Amino acid sequence: MRTPQSLTKSDFWFTDGNIVIVAGHAGFKVHRGQLERHSDVFSGLFSIPQPAHDDTVEDGDLIEGCAWVEFFDAPEDVFHFLSALYDGMYFLAPRARDFPALAGVLRLSTKYLVEPLRALCLVHLHRDWPTSLSAWDAREGAATDPSGRYVPRETCAHPVLAITLALEHGISSLLPAALYDLSRYGPSKIMAGASPPASPLESSPLRPQPDHLSREFLCRTLRGREAAQRFIATFLSTKLHGRAQAMGCTGGEMLTRTDFSDGEKQCGLRICAECRDEFAGVVKHAREEVWRLIPEWFGLEKVV
Repeated sequence: MRTPQSLTKSDFWFTDGNIVIVAGHAGFKVHRGQLERHSDVFSGLFSIPQPAHDDTVEDGDLIEGCAWVEFFDAPEDVFHFLSALYDGMYFLAPRARDFPALAGVLRLSTKYLVEPLRALCLVHLHRDWPTSLSAWDAREGAATDPSGRYVPRETCAHPVLAITLALEHGISSLLPAALYDLSRYGPSKIMAGASPPASPLESSPLRPQPDHLSREFLCRTLRGREAAQRFIATFLSTKLHGRAQAMGCTGGEMLTRTDFSDGEKQCGLRICAECRDEFAGVVKHAREEVWRLIPEWFGLEKVV
């Protein structure tokens, strides 16, 4: 028999709380009115008498003098959801470690019909997995530190986690960017999946089991990866190999660019202004075509 004392009291255990939420091993003593003002679902939920469960609490009616209700949700999701309801959702900069909170709030705001929170989650998720090329460029810029190092896993969660969440909630608009991002890994890393960050309520020192894509989406990812590689190979052979000089090329006037990086240091590319500008237009057009083709490459034409 589990007693009230055996519940893990979360940070949301207010002395003046008037309802206890039990989720798994965790207890949350909160304010009924605070939850009810955000959703009518809670008004109905809290009015339903809770049956006495011998394996839940010692007293089926009260916990520390308060009525209780059991949520069949992950304790960490309840924690993040209550954090958003009480403290709001504030993310000053893109951080991968914020993803568990976003995912938890999305799940419960969807389930309990708290639409403002759900809408806010979608805004943040689409910032990391955007639907436009310009937004993608902004995302990539945020993932590049001042020294030119590209560190996307510091700013955005692993794409497997985003894909899993998108499929769980039918948010198909996240899939093209997330699948494209995943396809930039090698096949072995694509197959390896991704482990979600540890829960703030998790007592076990063991890391969570990694999430893996289904066979269908693994195949989509690998086919999309092959299509992207074919596009790049074709582009290099038709647009770069043996490329003629631009009209007005000033071969003697070599300019040095330092906006390239090999992952460790800044690199330069020597090219005259006329050739650079002409080739930049070709690259811009190719990038726009890639963005347009991504849904097709990953078999998402009928999804997005």
